Amino acid sequence: MLGDPEDAEQEQWITELEDRYNKARHEVIKYRANKVPAETDRPSRKSEASSPPIQLKKMDMPRFERDLRKYARFEEDFNKFVIPVTNTD
Repeated sequence: MLGDPEDAEQEQWITELEDRYNKARHEVIKYRANKVPAETDRPSRKSEASSPPIQLKKMDMPRFERDLRKYARFEEDFNKFVIPVTNTD
């Protein structure tokens, strides 16, 4: 796709990084789905029945859109939000 071998190497590196990110994102989603207790598992309280539940917006996971100018922001968000959750030393 690109003429310069160094550019091709960088594009391959970015593609591999994006694949690793997508795998990590999938693991985070799977982990979160398993950690959310079912509605029947939660203890019921009268105060919960009288007040509406708080609705929170789902967090947007960082996505790399192959724009090198935006890579620094992607890397910062990825290291802040994804790595701590998926890194199980």
